[in-house]
Amino acid sequence: DLEFITNKACPFAQRTWICLEEKGVQYKLNEVGLYGAGGKPAWFMKLNPKGLVPVLRYRDRVVVESDEICQFIDSNFGEQGSLQRDAKAVAAAKQVLNDRVMPSTKSFV
Repeated sequence: DLEFITNKACPFAQRTWICLEEKGVQYKLNEVGLYGAGGKPAWFMKLNPKGLVPVLRYRDRVVVESDEICQFIDSNFGEQGSLQRDAKAVAAAKQVLNDRVMPSTKSFV
């Protein structure tokens, strides 16, 4: 039902992955190559013409951009709003993601 389309090296995908795991959402992982001679697959470019990951597909809905995906997950799965209950904790978690996780994963790309 829920498909998480990503590349494991993408730092923005890490944010989405954390949201999915924190909410305990069942999902199918579909990894796409972002680089290489073949380019990105045509089916993926139809979902997100910008060619960016992550992408979330749920039934007939496609959500792109990690912040929007996390909001969608929080609003539609499990206890609504549970990822945003404590504003200080949310701000601190975002700070760690932005300052530590994303720069370190970018260094591997």
